[in-house]
This record gives sequence, structure tokens and C-alpha cells, in this order.
Amino acid sequence: MRSIREFWIAVVTLPPQQHTEAVPISKPPG
Repeated sequence: MRSIREFWIAVVTLPPQQHTEAVPISKPPG
């Protein structure tokens, strides 16, 4: 698995719609 930094970097670069699919661990507020 990639480092946590690279993981979150990819999460930040992804559009809001992909956040829910890419980050099932912690859903964004709202």
C-alpha cells in the first residue's frame, strides 16, 4: 500500500463526488 501522505494527496486531488467512493474509511462532514 502507498504511504498515508500519497493516499491523502490523491484524496484531496479527487473531486467531491469521488471522495465518498475513494474514502469509505472517513466520510466528509456534511
